[in-house]
Amino acid sequence: MFYRSRRTCDEYIQNIQNTGRVNNTFGQKDLCDSMFYKFFTMFKSDSADTNRNVQVTLTPNFPVGPKLTEQSHRNKAGVRNLYVKSDANALRSLDPVTLDPVESLNYATIIPELKGAASTAAHPAVDPDTGELFNFVLNFGRSATYTLFKLIPATVEKASTHKILATITDAPAAYIHSVCLTRKYFVFCVWQADYKLNGATIPYQKNLCEAFSAWNPNRKTLWYIVDRDEGGVVRKFESAPFFAFHHINSYDEGDDVVVDLVTFPTHEVVHSFYLDMLRSSTATKGLDPPPSVTRIRLPKVTESQSVGTGIITKTPIFLELPTIAPGYSLRPNKYAYGVSGRDLSSLWDCILKVDLEALHSNPAAPPEMAIKCYERPKCTPSEPIFVPRPGATKEDDGVVLFVELDGVKGKSALVVIDAQSFKEIGRAEVEGKGIVIPHGFHGVWCNY
Repeated sequence: MFYRSRRTCDEYIQNIQNTGRVNNTFGQKDLCDSMFYKFFTMFKSDSADTNRNVQVTLTPNFPVGPKLTEQSHRNKAGVRNLYVKSDANALRSLDPVTLDPVESLNYATIIPELKGAASTAAHPAVDPDTGELFNFVLNFGRSATYTLFKLIPATVEKASTHKILATITDAPAAYIHSVCLTRKYFVFCVWQADYKLNGATIPYQKNLCEAFSAWNPNRKTLWYIVDRDEGGVVRKFESAPFFAFHHINSYDEGDDVVVDLVTFPTHEVVHSFYLDMLRSSTATKGLDPPPSVTRIRLPKVTESQSVGTGIITKTPIFLELPTIAPGYSLRPNKYAYGVSGRDLSSLWDCILKVDLEALHSNPAAPPEMAIKCYERPKCTPSEPIFVPRPGATKEDDGVVLFVELDGVKGKSALVVIDAQSFKEIGRAEVEGKGIVIPHGFHGVWCNY
């Protein structure tokens, strides 16, 4: 196993060291008080190659570029490009092998109509069959404007293209970390993480968390079902309020749309990520309030034009950084994987495999067989990544990869779990004094 680490924001860090100033972050103003600055970037229009902290999610084969050649055809194994993204309207392309920064840009570089947008989702939705990427940008102002779009990958006949799908002006400006997709629809959810004065206080407070409005139990979650081919809002739904970071999966079921995601009862969980809460000497519990695996059903989408009501089913299962077998995206799936916590750490302390069918058969009191757990005492796992076995015919035929930090040894290791038995089948420890893989939120498996 080879390990390569590449910092892609050297100029940004040097500017902080020289001036003591930092631009807008996700967490507190003082960088010593929050770990969010490592993962979230500021809302600032600056295209200098290494003067941006853009490092939340990674997308191989990002759908931009000239028409394909025999050497770059998308059905050929390999990675044509690698893009890193954030919750700001900022993108950076990296060399897929060396991880060196290649180009800094934003969505307006690709779609000029998106000029002036500040915010987007770090997790766009990607169709695994077509390669199309779906996302939004948010323009702050007297009234918030969300522009929903898709990027269409290049073919051997033509270069990549794009399409504006919808413009939404009747939702408050909110922090939206991820979006989801079905075979028929782009499903856009505006959960409650509303900015004060539609984001006007962000430049003053210099961070997003402190710019959130107080929790409003009467503010409904808003859902927009958008035709992913022709564009336009097919129907709007409302559901009970919640906050979220990540979707698990979404799919069509007849005329219904089903969305699985991880929800929180309020947005107060963001305070659990401040550094003083994470330090082992002061931490007393994990995420507060804890997350739960949740299913939302948006029924009979095409039956009416009136605002519909989403049906929410919550479970008591703590899961975050969820992932599934990639071949089951956009269709009903049985299994989800993620990190979990039992108050043994200030972050998370184990990896779970969740049987969603069994879980939702009795959501209030899930059967014991619905959960499998991998744990090691005093170890902190990263986001799990599912890698299917070549030629697999079962959903869980593959392995789960994650990076583990051993708190006793002070060492990191790449751990391999058999996805069916959920037993460890291999690990590769990083050798060398003081060499620890930095803990991160999101990763990706690339088949080079």
